[in-house]
Amino acid sequence: MAKDTSRKATPRAKTPLKRDATMGAGRGTKAVSMPSGRKTKVSLPKTKAAPKVAGPSKREKPVKPSKLRTPKSSPRAKAAAGTNPAPGARRPTGAEAREERLRHNSAPVGKIVVRVLTVVAALAIVALIAYVVLRNSPSFAITSIEAEPTTHVSVDDIQNLVNVEDGTTLLNVNTDAITASLEKNPWIASVSYDREFPGTLKITITERKVYALVTMSSGSVGWYLGEGNVWMEPTKIATTANQSVEDAALTKASSEGELLITGLPATVQPVAGSLANDAVLDAVATFLNEFSSGFSSQIVSFSASSVDSISCDLSSGVEVSLGAATNVSSKESVVLGLLDKYPGELTYINVRVPSNPSYRRIDSDTVQAGTGATGTATDSSTTTTTGTTTTSTDAESTSTDTNTTTTTDVATTE
Repeated sequence: MAKDTSRKATPRAKTPLKRDATMGAGRGTKAVSMPSGRKTKVSLPKTKAAPKVAGPSKREKPVKPSKLRTPKSSPRAKAAAGTNPAPGARRPTGAEAREERLRHNSAPVGKIVVRVLTVVAALAIVALIAYVVLRNSPSFAITSIEAEPTTHVSVDDIQNLVNVEDGTTLLNVNTDAITASLEKNPWIASVSYDREFPGTLKITITERKVYALVTMSSGSVGWYLGEGNVWMEPTKIATTANQSVEDAALTKASSEGELLITGLPATVQPVAGSLANDAVLDAVATFLNEFSSGFSSQIVSFSASSVDSISCDLSSGVEVSLGAATNVSSKESVVLGLLDKYPGELTYINVRVPSNPSYRRIDSDTVQAGTGATGTATDSSTTTTTGTTTTSTDAESTSTDTNTTTTTDVATTE
């Protein structure tokens, strides 16, 4: 039998795959060594590589997410960022950006204002030059002065007080000097002027009003006292038969619509045009200023012998003893309360001490002088009634109940 001389394949040992130097040249391929010595590329399934996460280096400490903060951009910063500054240029701060915007917005307005002010200044200069030229122009020289007389200021008085130099014009006339000259007359309270071009100056005088006729403690001469406590001028008090100076003065003051102030001490020395700054007159003025208008209208006269002894008479015939010019509103309240409580029955009220007033009252329609008087008066008085030639002396006593207080009268009737 013939010998089989064919070579039998000898089994080779399995050789592990070796990574070739060309491996990685293509993505997803490997070079594998084959027994024949040829390299064949074997395609492997493609897989997505996981992204690499850079971990903290050994030198740097990891920052916790909770501590990371993102700066908030303000609206102004966003607006400034939108201006696209040149590379490398410093971005303006918020204040600088705001100033730049304001400067940009106000620039046209500022130019307009400057132009307007320039025009106004030019016109003012032109007007001033024209005024300086015209104020001395003979075309406007004063040729006539017109003034209306008043009750106590005549045309002659005005002419004697007004002095205008020749060449004076309507534009350069010194009206302050004319006013000061006219006010030397105490009857003149104020002066106003009208210019009628080309050469007429009109003067209007406002006369001072008289609010009181004042008589001294003796004599038959009274003085008019004007608004502002200015002494006006003296006046004669004419009396008739069986008439006192005080009664004649009251008649005169009432007919002229004035208040009467009587009994002033001899220390009061009136001077026409001067201020009446005497203490007793200041006290009367205090009462008038602090009384209500309704109560003041009822007063017809004041008696002021001293600052602590001031009294007034009402139009109803009631005499009110006021005392010093203190607690004026309280004194008025007490008087008005008593007048309302005893309408038509009171003849005298004393409110020197408003917390403890006193009064005299008549409680009968058919009473004669000296009888029927009741009240809480604390003083003793002697009253004479001229109509019945009756003289009564009242000795008054006061009890705790004002409604039961009686007065003992001793009367003698002829």
